[in-house]
Amino acid sequence: MLAIADGERGHYELAARRDPLPFILALEGFSKAGGMLPEQVWFGDESSEHNCRRGSPTGSAMPLCWAHAEYLSLVRSRADGIAFERIAPAHDRYVRLRQQGSPFEIWTRTHQIGRVAAGKMLRIVCDRAVKVRWSTSDVTHGQLAFTQDGLDLCHVDVPTTGLAPGATLEFQISNGHNARLDFHRVKITPPHDSRFATDSVSPRVGA
Repeated sequence: MLAIADGERGHYELAARRDPLPFILALEGFSKAGGMLPEQVWFGDESSEHNCRRGSPTGSAMPLCWAHAEYLSLVRSRADGIAFERIAPAHDRYVRLRQQGSPFEIWTRTHQIGRVAAGKMLRIVCDRAVKVRWSTSDVTHGQLAFTQDGLDLCHVDVPTTGLAPGATLEFQISNGHNARLDFHRVKITPPHDSRFATDSVSPRVGA
């Protein structure tokens, strides 16, 4: 068994909000003279013939810097209460925001959602700078210009705050004063209604 795998499991336990101390102690138990950690330890049945004892080095590289680094990282992580090498942007996206839910619903020409949960921002993404005119069934309306981002895309955010479930939001996309307009419609659903994620509508194109 790779000694480093014990440290990786300790990091997993910490991420699951459990104490990784047993795995720290196990790594320390694998060490030999001078506190050196081996690359591999014997994890099978003991064999006196081959001098293999459970939890002892197998004769692989020792010391192994990789194993020592994993041990130090785990000790530091336990002291901090979070994984030392945790990447904050990745944790925010896949853990924190997944638990809280994204404040946006994304609409693109290839992903034309038909429903948006009340209170979420409808983000319309296009591959060029265009203008959006929008209106709702309660006569609210406005015009917004797209914002250029760093991915060679443009987007505009249309608010749904204040719109009641069942309301309809319509928007038109144009790229010039006399340009052809695309008409689209989305339905406002109750908060946390996930049906909009798979419900789409076909665009109505007009002159």
